[in-house]
Amino acid sequence: MTTRAQVTTTVNSGVINTKALVPVEGLVAVGMFNFLNGYNIAVQSNHYVEW
Repeated sequence: MTTRAQVTTTVNSGVINTKALVPVEGLVAVGMFNFLNGYNIAVQSNHYVEW
């Protein structure tokens, strides 16, 4: 796994939004394909909070 991953979390009107960006070259399964260098994998999650 890479140390260059970025995670951002915000809370807005009861919705928690989290987004993670991981450089492709830091992933074991696809890191050996040099033509993918420079791309990021983005994963986003949204959760509703009941107060």
